[in-house]
Amino acid sequence: SCTVGKPNAIEITLKANKATTATINLFSKKEPIIVSFGGYEIDKFTELKMPQAKSAQQKVSVQLEALKEKKVRVYFSCESAGTGFINAKIVSSNLTISKEFVFEIIEEKPMRISFSEKILRNEKFKLTAVDSLGNPITNARIRIYSSVEKTLLKEIVGNNTLDRGLNGRYSFTANLMPGVYILKVKAKGYKQVESTFTVGTTGIIKIPEEIKVKLSLQERKKSIPIEIENLTDELVSNVGYELNKGMFDERFKVSIKGSEKIPPRGKIVAILNVEFAEESKEYATAELSLVVSGTVTNYYTKSTSIIKLSYNEKLDPRCLEFSPKKLETVMVATRNLKQNAKEIEFKVKNNCETSIYLTPVFSKSRYLQIVAENIQLRPGEERKFVVTVKPTMNLIVDGIEQEETVRIRFESPQLSKTLPVLVRFWRPEFALEMPSFMEINIAQPSPQEIAVVGQEIFIRNAGVAAIENIQLSIKPKSVAGLTFSIYPTHTEFPPVLRPGEILMPSPVLEIKGSKIKSQDVVAELTVTGNVQRKRFVLGKTKILVHASAPSCLKVQERSFTFKSNVIAGMEGKELTIVNYCSEEARIANLTYPDLGGNLLVLKPLGTNIIMPGAEAKFILELHRKQPLPKFEGFFFINALLIRSNTWIRSDPVPLKIQLSLKAAFEGVSTQKIRVPMCEDMKQKVEVAFPKFSSDCSNGYCDAVQLAEFIAEKILRIVKKVEAQAKKVNKEAANVPGIGNYRSFASLGVEEETFDVYLMHDVLAPRLLEHIINKKNSLAKLQRFMVDYATYQTFLGLRGSTYGNKILLDAENKFYGCGYYNVEITGSVPVWYGKLLTEQMIVFVKVGKRQITEECRTNKIQNIMNFIPLDRGLSVESPHATWLAIIN
Repeated sequence: SCTVGKPNAIEITLKANKATTATINLFSKKEPIIVSFGGYEIDKFTELKMPQAKSAQQKVSVQLEALKEKKVRVYFSCESAGTGFINAKIVSSNLTISKEFVFEIIEEKPMRISFSEKILRNEKFKLTAVDSLGNPITNARIRIYSSVEKTLLKEIVGNNTLDRGLNGRYSFTANLMPGVYILKVKAKGYKQVESTFTVGTTGIIKIPEEIKVKLSLQERKKSIPIEIENLTDELVSNVGYELNKGMFDERFKVSIKGSEKIPPRGKIVAILNVEFAEESKEYATAELSLVVSGTVTNYYTKSTSIIKLSYNEKLDPRCLEFSPKKLETVMVATRNLKQNAKEIEFKVKNNCETSIYLTPVFSKSRYLQIVAENIQLRPGEERKFVVTVKPTMNLIVDGIEQEETVRIRFESPQLSKTLPVLVRFWRPEFALEMPSFMEINIAQPSPQEIAVVGQEIFIRNAGVAAIENIQLSIKPKSVAGLTFSIYPTHTEFPPVLRPGEILMPSPVLEIKGSKIKSQDVVAELTVTGNVQRKRFVLGKTKILVHASAPSCLKVQERSFTFKSNVIAGMEGKELTIVNYCSEEARIANLTYPDLGGNLLVLKPLGTNIIMPGAEAKFILELHRKQPLPKFEGFFFINALLIRSNTWIRSDPVPLKIQLSLKAAFEGVSTQKIRVPMCEDMKQKVEVAFPKFSSDCSNGYCDAVQLAEFIAEKILRIVKKVEAQAKKVNKEAANVPGIGNYRSFASLGVEEETFDVYLMHDVLAPRLLEHIINKKNSLAKLQRFMVDYATYQTFLGLRGSTYGNKILLDAENKFYGCGYYNVEITGSVPVWYGKLLTEQMIVFVKVGKRQITEECRTNKIQNIMNFIPLDRGLSVESPHATWLAIIN
């Protein structure tokens, strides 16, 4: 067959018994021209080419030598669909040969395609193919080629089934490395369409996974800063922002504006503007997605965030915290209104996710006037407010006291919350001035020490009658590892406390603890006395104790290992401290044994003050000054609990250090043996041969063996992590740590540290991924994407739900012959309180390459160190190794 508009050729081979001249005449239909001839070549042929002129005839003269072949190629094209023919006549001095060629001429129709021009790795590639009238093409052949080598990487053929041509739609997972690829689409009877598309990567741009914006009647417009971070060492350019609304309440007006570039390891802030267009009291919500995309080193990348909008959303009143939850005060019942107003202080914390503005509404009272401030707080803000209580009429109390409760209801369209105010009116002769509430902090420095704290209690007779035989008591006397005592005893108090007198010596509340747990404990102090020969309860004080247990500071990482063959210098590892104490802790320094002149230093990445229930990042630095062949021990973190002014320290943290000059040149080799010299067999020399082994810790291995060795270790760790997560029912609350991830160490899976010896070879991500996908025993790891990343990039990705990554150290690669110290660590993201083990990230941290004796020695017995076998690889698919082929 012949296709309209494409070059074709007819090739004729001639051979004669003796030298002669042969003439080839080719012709076809002239009116109209169906086949056009346009040139010929003899013996030496180039590529097929379209005829330059249109002619229905072609004549070629050829000089033939005796018994020698000549090949003639005549070029032609077909002009219109139908049946075509070519008549050929070859004439020589004594012979004429005639031949007719009949064939079908096909005219290909145009095909239109639409497809995903930019996709992420492991994201589905979607393509639609239709003809010029929009009819689906169901049998297209789709081929994807690499843009550099032009090799075929993937091919699918349509068969009119789902994702394979049904309604002209094709869909498949490309699973291609990031880069630009060539796309060729062909179907029978249609012209081939060629284009390109880009495969991008994730883990480059970091944005919040979820952004919540809450508007209210008082605040219908907000501008929200969104921090966008570049996790790589390359510039991210062509940054774009896309808001995908879908089904959307158009009363929300949303826009975003930000920079078009993100510097290496840098951050930018984009401004999200949200407005609710109506002044309404009704509740409304909307949801949309934000896509931030960009280009890094010619690769496409994007990250997606969900934006949740609400207007006048009803809030849970529990997100507004009053402390104390009930206000109490004592006032003297007087026969006139000369008594001053009482001011009662309380704290309000806004734990809601939006700003709040509340106005007070008061219940009715016959005797009191209550004044309270409006409450206006930003999310997370805590402030003190004052309630003023003033009597409005004369009051005569029957008995010793009379109570009046006023309720303050703080209201807003989103929530309302009530704060009770209890006022006790005392008869003038029974008035006792003492605190209604006391807040005390106590901390136990260590399990061996007893914690003791004391606080004076101010008591004054504010009445007009004398008080006799004053006694103080507290309940409970012992609770949660704490014991409560009051000194001195009542026998040491004066027998009579006259009007206006202060109780001396001042009573002291003493709290002791030997087995303290971190928690809040409530107790109550009661004061009794005789007035006018009768016994009365004269006053009560609520006591709130914030208790902190020994070692309430926890280090998430289970252990730290420093191993180096370079003595001078510094090495740092990230350390996370979680504050399980009941008060703020200021991290101070470390306690550790003698390290032979080497120093261990702790430096904060942000603040060194950690709030209760929070965590903070630090860098643990080892300043190398002297050799230290082997050290195994512990270090402690020292901190000051600010409110109780108590020094505490963490549990012991295991520490391993090996600093050795010898290790810099120490490899693995056989014992020396004596072998004869080639030049003189009588002479013998001592030779040590390198050891080779698939156990890369005990012998030199090539990149394929190292990939298998590391993959097996990763597999064991992944299984342990999944098992530990299953033990705690995947509940993040059951695992030490705070935030959107849990490290392997916090799950009880220790970081694995080991040594490997590599031949003159390279282990790159593509080889590790190839080995994982090839071996059935590693099937559990086949969901993971393997790539390079820096340690800082890994730290930034730990809470990402775009996990399933095995990241090889991009700063120190497996590159060349030598010794490497390797550490495998990782994390599991937390999503709505659950451990997402199916999205874990594994990081393979690699120490700087040390060139061993076997690698430095250029001797014949060392040749295998420089020629890796890499069994199973080929020249066509070396997977970035230094594969060597010997002929």
